[in-house]
Amino acid sequence: MFTNHVNELTLEFINESCHHDYFQHCTFDSFYSDIDFSRAYFKDCDISNIKFVRCNFAGADFFNCNLEGVEFDGCNLYSCKFRCCKGKLFEYRS
Repeated sequence: MFTNHVNELTLEFINESCHHDYFQHCTFDSFYSDIDFSRAYFKDCDISNIKFVRCNFAGADFFNCNLEGVEFDGCNLYSCKFRCCKGKLFEYRS
């Protein structure tokens, strides 16, 4: 419950700082659960060492992002694009 509230506040701040569904030069941290990132565009973002649980990334586009140590646990990654990304292959559990 507390985690979702923190996630909502963090995403609200990120969306106000960046264009809606367009994340550039953003740094993500910690843990995110049940968030809809569908069709979002991530460019030059540091998304390292984060755990995403049951998040929707359908159609998301990652360009030149650091994905070192990222875990996608039960996330929807259908039609995602990962281009020029850094880091070892992320962990995915369906």
